[in-house]
Parts: sequence; C-alpha cells; structure tokens
Amino acid sequence: GKNHGLVFLLDWSASMHYHLNNTIKQLLSLVWFCNKVNIPFDVYAFTSAWVDPAEKDMDTRERIEYRIKKGTQWNMKHGDIVFSDYDGFKMLNLLSSRQSAPELNQSMFNLFYIGYRYAMRYGRDLRLAQYEMGSTPLVQGLAAMQEIIPNFRSYHKLDKVNFICLTDGEANSSWDHVHNAYDPEMEGERFKGYTRIPNRAQVL
Repeated sequence: GKNHGLVFLLDWSASMHYHLNNTIKQLLSLVWFCNKVNIPFDVYAFTSAWVDPAEKDMDTRERIEYRIKKGTQWNMKHGDIVFSDYDGFKMLNLLSSRQSAPELNQSMFNLFYIGYRYAMRYGRDLRLAQYEMGSTPLVQGLAAMQEIIPNFRSYHKLDKVNFICLTDGEANSSWDHVHNAYDPEMEGERFKGYTRIPNRAQVL
C-alpha cells in the first residue's frame, strides 16, 4: 500500500567487460518489471571514460565557462563534497521512467546492443566511443547517490525507494580522510587540515 521506486547504479568500468552483457540483461528485466507495474525508476552508470563532445577540445578555462553557462558548474561552499576532473568521474542517466515509451525502448535497445557487442568480442564501434569503459569510481558514484536518491524520492513523491548497485568488485579509489582547512583544532598537527575517518563505511 505504499508508493515504491527503484534507483539502479551500473558499474561502467573495464573490469565489467566480460560481465556487462548478462548484467544488462538482468537490469533490463528489472526495468521491464518496473515499467509494467508503473514503478518509477532511474538507471545510472558511473564511469571515468565519458567526455562531453562539446568539451573535447576545450582547455580548462573554456570548460569551466561552458559548464557555468550550461548550469553544471556548481558554486562550492564549505562542507561540500567535491570530485576533481582529474579522475574524469561522470554519472550517466541511461534509462528513466520519465522517458516516453519510444525513447525508453530506444535507450533499452542501445544498452542491450552495447552489452551484446562486448559479449561477442566485436571490434571497436566508433559510434560508441563516448561509452567506452574506464576505471571504477564506485565511491564517487555512491556519494552522488546521497543527492540523487532524495531528489528522486521527492520528485516522484514516494514512500520507499530501493537502491540496487550492479558491480563486480572493489572501487579503484579510497576515502580515508576529509580535508578541512578551516578547523582550528588541527593547528600544529602533523597532517594539518585533515580530519581522520576511522571507518570508511561511515562515509558511505
């Protein structure tokens, strides 16, 4: 008797190469179920390889100006979590219940096609260059979900949201400290400006 929703996070890293086809099949089965019974859903993939085509030949200043104009360059404040461009972390919204039926069918076909090509070990498809696989920014992806899931729940006015992460293993990044340049208690410490976190799981 409650309103439910599902958010999926798909590992889009190179280590998923041999598992991607079956993982996508499982994902599509779950999406079809959600679509059939009218459960809101969103499918995201975390990646380090995707690059906005418009930013391909830009230098850093041009990239920032472009993002400000586009509205994707955030104004940071103390306490915010920031991921640098160094690791290339991006979140791709691959499927959504907000899509129209034709858009969703096309997106699902495209996703299935990518998984099928990886399974059949076909050569590189230049049309899919934007969707090549990179490293495993799993920590960043889970941190991003701290914003995505509440927004998803609020947008669809849901009572319960279930989160499913489809991944094959450990992240390539770790997180064992928080930089806090404004903490006066850290003055004189060997690791000045860093607050240690004893348990990484507390962060996630």
